Amino acid sequence: MQLERESIVLLKNDGVLPIKTGARIALIGPQADKSNYGDYVFPGQVAFATTPLDGFDRLANASNVTVTYAQGCERWSNDQSGFEEALAAVNGSNVAVVMVGTWSRDQNELWAGLNATTGEHVDVADLGLVGAQHDLVRAVQATGVPTVVVFISGKPVAEPSIDEDANAVVQQFYPGDGGGIAIAEVLLGLYNPDGKLSISVPRSVGTLPGVFRPFPIAVHFVS
Repeated sequence: MQLERESIVLLKNDGVLPIKTGARIALIGPQADKSNYGDYVFPGQVAFATTPLDGFDRLANASNVTVTYAQGCERWSNDQSGFEEALAAVNGSNVAVVMVGTWSRDQNELWAGLNATTGEHVDVADLGLVGAQHDLVRAVQATGVPTVVVFISGKPVAEPSIDEDANAVVQQFYPGDGGGIAIAEVLLGLYNPDGKLSISVPRSVGTLPGVFRPFPIAVHFVS
């Protein structure tokens, strides 16, 4: 659990984080109730994991916040039929947390031809979000409700328009079993993010190739 806390990187924050006591939180996105691992995870391991929604549910009472969850869209689909429910949740909130990103597969799934956006023998043309994820984030941002974007991924995500309009951006690379609790702790201010980037995150694919940073950068909450 401590490793998962320490690996979360705060990339941007205009003061919306940590989320304040008493806040009404809209937890949105296809990564909010999913567990993500990297390649070659034992089949069935996901059953032992906590999702971000699990983490918020466990900590909501102690942090005196209320959480309304709506998926909004699937990770891989262009279907936007869930946007209406998601935006209704956002419009009744003080802050929106939108969780999007990439996904991999376990040992069996990886070679069974199931879709994934990271992993061995999974090549992609760019580093943008797939499916309706980008449009979901932009729709939430358009409401004017302060928006925290959480990228849960196994690689950098390059979405300059999302970054520009986000009030805060958090990067969580694929965690272990306690990742859902760890990300909730960081967003609620129960743990100060101190993860650092060991790679470059390009603003867009046009800025590649990236380089390794000898002195990784991290942003922290101001205490």
